[in-house]
Amino acid sequence: LSPKIAKVSLNGSFDGDFGTNGIAVYEDYLLSNQVTSVSYDQQNNKILVVTGKAIQTSGGTIYKINPIGVVESERQFSFGNGLAPLSSADNDTSGNLYVFGNFNDEKPVSLKFNSAGNQDNSYQLMTNFSWTWTPRYYLNRSDGSSFILTSKYAKPTILKRTPNGIIDTSFGTNGIVTLNYLYDGDTSLKMNVYNGNKIILTGITTPTTGNREVFL
Repeated sequence: LSPKIAKVSLNGSFDGDFGTNGIAVYEDYLLSNQVTSVSYDQQNNKILVVTGKAIQTSGGTIYKINPIGVVESERQFSFGNGLAPLSSADNDTSGNLYVFGNFNDEKPVSLKFNSAGNQDNSYQLMTNFSWTWTPRYYLNRSDGSSFILTSKYAKPTILKRTPNGIIDTSFGTNGIVTLNYLYDGDTSLKMNVYNGNKIILTGITTPTTGNREVFL
């Protein structure tokens, strides 16, 4: 039950300079129902591992790991009162870390930390936006803006936020774009941000003909 992180070379072999034979242990024990997100801070050459607490609680732990697999620091974080399990985490090109969660299964919440591990309290914690399906978060690493992918009335919906965490009203209609596709299932809906300025969205739709199709 000890969580590990491995470093693999381009030829597919484990990097012997990382941890022990390419594998490093960053904590003694984690619960099986915790969510873990891993990103790489290229600016500072650090590995950032974010783990969530049990799904019935709020917050988790941030680990900063150096290039040879040694944990340099760790800090606890919390989304505040209420159920807000970790969804994902990512960092921008300046080394800022963004941690995303789902507050009371109704609203997106997020935290921002600088490269020194200090929380940016000016970053808006909660977005006043509800969803139908569990949201997915995508960070535009180039500028710190972020996208929330979810659905309204079973239609794919994208919400964009500025680097300060507020809704970007210049995107779509008051910051929101809803596509006119009825899609099947939460797991079929995927999104990626390409080159910082293009959004690729895909899923499975059931048009009026009743035949299930893939939309892109």
